[in-house]
Order: sequence, then C-alpha cells, then structure tokens
Amino acid sequence: MNKNNKYITILEKHNIYDKQIFTQSLEKNVMLQSIYSRLKKSKKHILDTIQFKVNKYPTINNSSFIQEHINKHLESFFISDIIRTQLTTGIRNVHEYTFTYGTNTLTFYNFLFSKHKNNVTCNQLSIMACYGFMIQELYSFSNVDIITYIYPSTYKKKIPLQPPITPNNINSGYTPLTDIKKDKFIVLFRKEDVENVFVHELIHYLKIDNDLVTSTNTLHTFFNISNTILINEGYTEMLTILYVSLCNSIFLHLDYKDILYHEYIYSLSRCNKVLQLYSIQSHSDIHKWNDETNAFAYIFIKTLCFSKLDLFLQLGFNYTALTIDIFIDFLQNQYPILEPFLFKTINFKSSFIDKSLKKSIYDIKW
Repeated sequence: MNKNNKYITILEKHNIYDKQIFTQSLEKNVMLQSIYSRLKKSKKHILDTIQFKVNKYPTINNSSFIQEHINKHLESFFISDIIRTQLTTGIRNVHEYTFTYGTNTLTFYNFLFSKHKNNVTCNQLSIMACYGFMIQELYSFSNVDIITYIYPSTYKKKIPLQPPITPNNINSGYTPLTDIKKDKFIVLFRKEDVENVFVHELIHYLKIDNDLVTSTNTLHTFFNISNTILINEGYTEMLTILYVSLCNSIFLHLDYKDILYHEYIYSLSRCNKVLQLYSIQSHSDIHKWNDETNAFAYIFIKTLCFSKLDLFLQLGFNYTALTIDIFIDFLQNQYPILEPFLFKTINFKSSFIDKSLKKSIYDIKW
C-alpha cells in the first residue's frame, strides 16, 4: 500500500510549518475529537450492515448507454478538450455498482477503458461508498439516493508552465445545482484523486455548503483580484480533506494528527508553488492572480481554513448557522497569521511536489 511516503519525507525536511505546534493544536481540539469518534463508530455499523451488488450489464445495449451518457456529461466547461477526447475515444464498457446503508443508496456507473490499470477499482468504489455513508451519518442525512458517473481519465492535475490555471490543470468533477431529481447527479472525470473528489462533490450534492454559494463578496477587495471567488469551494475543500483524512486514519489505523499535518504542509506548499507561477512575492502582488476556474478558492481559501482548524470547525461544522459574513471575517482574520508562510520560494527538487495540483499528498492503493 503506497501512501506517498517519499513525498511526505521531502515535505517534512523543508520544515514549512512546525509539526509540534500543529499537532498540539489538534490535541486540544474537542470538536475534532468528537467528529473522529462519531465517524469511527459509524464505520463499524456501516461495515456490519452495508449491502452491495454489481451489474456488469446495466443496459441491454451498453454501447448506446455509454454514448448517450458521454454526450450528456462531457460537455461541461470544467472538462478540457484533451480529457474529453480521451474519454470519448477510449471508454469501452460500463459496470453498475449499488451500495445501500439504511435508507441511503449510492450508485456508481463506472465507465471502463480496455486497460484495467486505468480504471477505478471495486475496492476504491467500496471505500468511496463507506466514506460517503460515514459523512451522511455524521450529518444525519436519510432517504438519500445518489447516482455518480465515473469517467476515469488518466490525465494528472499539474501546475501549468505559465499562467493561468485552467480546468485542465485542476478540475476533476462537478455536480449540477438543481433540485430536479433526474438532473441531479455527480460526475467524476479523472482517476487521480477520485476518492477525494467524490467527497467534495458529495458535500455539494448534500448542500452542506449551500449558504456560502455566492460570487459577490468582500474578499475581492481584500485580495484585490478580478477573479470570482466562490468561498463555498474553499469551505468544501477544507471539509473534504478533513473528512477523508479522518476516514483514512480510521481505515488504515494511522494517527489522524500526522495525516492532517502532512496535508497542511502539502496545502501550504501548493500555495507557494502557484504564487511562484504568478510571480507573486507579497500581498501587494496578488492583483496579478487570474485563473479560469476556482483555483483561488481550492488552494488559498482551503489553506486559510486549515491554518486555524479548531475555529473553522466551531464556525463551520454546523453549516446551518454559518453565514457568508461570518466566514469572510474568519478568513480575513486568518490571513495575517498565514501570510509569513505563503510567499516562500522553495524548490523541492521533486517533480511531483513541484508540479502537482492533486488534492491530497496521500496516494493510497486500496
């Protein structure tokens, strides 16, 4: 089981942020401990009662089904031409996996290349289902039936050679914003990071971030950038990395404090690398930022949340009480604390760490 240990070692050597300070703050975080305990308890019950079935022939005519859904799902702005072409020309089959826990159901249509190594595995789908049910249990969701379509493009998420960051560099999934049942689903279109992206889109699907969905907010003035800043995307990214880290800890019997520390320094390093891309050396240079997607929120808003995880959870776990103004005040207050760590110029001498825009430093082979 590869957990990207060599990359974690490289990150730790650069001492981006003091590990003892970070882990001690987690030890005092009562809400984090409570969430971890609840997830751990639900995992046992889910594994005892989950039901699973696979259908390798979900339709009479698989080729027609594949073509219909590719045409429907791959026209999104978030899917680049190069990914769309690979999927359109390479997909050969589809299998249907259905997981049921209590009153909740997760159905995955797993589209397949002819080469098995390029596909999302049954083990990965099982982990995604367990994590999905654990998060739904955490928030007491019931009677939820979610359909996810997985198109496993093999293209990796990487920092471009020059600005701007585009969907081809960082996006991996989307969830239509609708309450119409037949039009509500999740689409994942890369194999890389598929478990993390599924959790991110699940949070959107369940509308946990719904009260933060706005393209107009005072962060534009604070950071002096022309891009739309969708703060709900940063909030969702932080919840994603938190819940996946805690679930990984539970399933792999690893200390969640170590996992979260590694994810935090990896998140800081992504900030460093993309700021270097834009030649941003101080706060006064941030106006140089521009991207063609939600990269600012994915990277920076998430890292601001990460820098004060205890306060983030106090404000943000009960999403029904979180308002846009409260969240923006939190982000603006955190920025001066994080600023000294943002503008370092670091050459990690690792092609993965210097170039990747993967969500997580961990690459677990289930």
